Amino acid sequence: MNMREKMVEHLIPNLYSEDWRSVIRTVKQIAEFKDDAQIAVKDLAKLLSNSDYRIRKTVVLAIKDIGPAAMEIAHELVESLRIEKNNDIRYDMIWALGTINNEKSIPLLTQLLTEDENANIRQRIIESLGLIGFTEGLKAILESLKNDPSPNVRYAAANSLRWCKCEQKVSVLLKVLKEDKDENVRASAAWSLGIVIDRKEVIPNLITIIKEEQDETVLYNIVKTLGELRASEAEPILIEILKTKISQKVKLIIIETLGDIGSKEAVSILLEQYENAPTYEIQNKIAKAIKYLGDEAIEEFEKIKAAQLKRKDFPYDDSNRKRINKYRVNELGNILLSHNSISLQLLAGLLKFDDIEIIRNWLLNLPNDLGLKFQEDIDYDKIFINFSDPEMSSERYSNLSKIIANFEQFLIDI
Repeated sequence: MNMREKMVEHLIPNLYSEDWRSVIRTVKQIAEFKDDAQIAVKDLAKLLSNSDYRIRKTVVLAIKDIGPAAMEIAHELVESLRIEKNNDIRYDMIWALGTINNEKSIPLLTQLLTEDENANIRQRIIESLGLIGFTEGLKAILESLKNDPSPNVRYAAANSLRWCKCEQKVSVLLKVLKEDKDENVRASAAWSLGIVIDRKEVIPNLITIIKEEQDETVLYNIVKTLGELRASEAEPILIEILKTKISQKVKLIIIETLGDIGSKEAVSILLEQYENAPTYEIQNKIAKAIKYLGDEAIEEFEKIKAAQLKRKDFPYDDSNRKRINKYRVNELGNILLSHNSISLQLLAGLLKFDDIEIIRNWLLNLPNDLGLKFQEDIDYDKIFINFSDPEMSSERYSNLSKIIANFEQFLIDI
């Protein structure tokens, strides 16, 4: 017995205290020992039938945290689940069975999946079965995906199948992707098709579906899955969609996917999109994708990039600029109220200016009587601030407001 196990052994008698607070405190302490708490799990199991729901809940959470080391009490946990009336505790019990990872609990869980009227409980059962593994539980998960009336349960079932490398899931996921009435369930089905044994059935179906898909989230996940499957067959339709009016979110994932599959056919459209990109984010995503498309594509991209830099033809995103400027105004106010002095370099960094000269020009044109003193030096330039006094006078408050207003106008003008 190691030192940690001895510490756990020392705590076990406290589990039988008549003071419920002492019991709960001890259970939490034992749970912190993880694997070394194994010597106490039989004692913890005895508390699963305690009349105090607070103790039962704390014990279940402790078993969940201890994990596989509590596998020997899986039977006790299953039996307690059969009789537990508190849905909150049942919810945690189901998750604990998943973390214990004992396949002996699968028959009870699958039975509950078909019988329990609480959709939250059924959803947690699906998640727990996914943790235990896809053996006996696979059939139950597939049935829930096809037939459960709750979209949340179907969503959980589709999600859990992501990690199942089994042929049985493909036809069911494709059917759900085509026919389910809930967009989130369909999107989850598309995502789960990213890990399959055989790509041959999946890719043609995804290409057919994507041609008519209208929901942004579903479309996004289909494109992402095509990238994960390195589906070069999808190049033409992805390029075609990229030319249409789509959201930035979908545009970005298409660009990424074309890079992932090494689409040489996409080079010309990506370079064109780079030149006309409305945001830096799109430009950066294209720059990353181009790196996977060969030396010629990279060379051509560098020429376009150099030409654009030369004429300073940068993309302009008005909504993004407004968001950044709002942050800058708020941050300047915080700085003025919390600092006595600050270097020009640090001020520019905190206000997210890449060019220090921008903030220097604003300071040089700011009236001298507002409480800021800008001092230029050989080593570094510094701003002295006269607003950090908590008992600020009305005059100083007025000056602070003038500085903020001046800064707001400056941001509009630049």
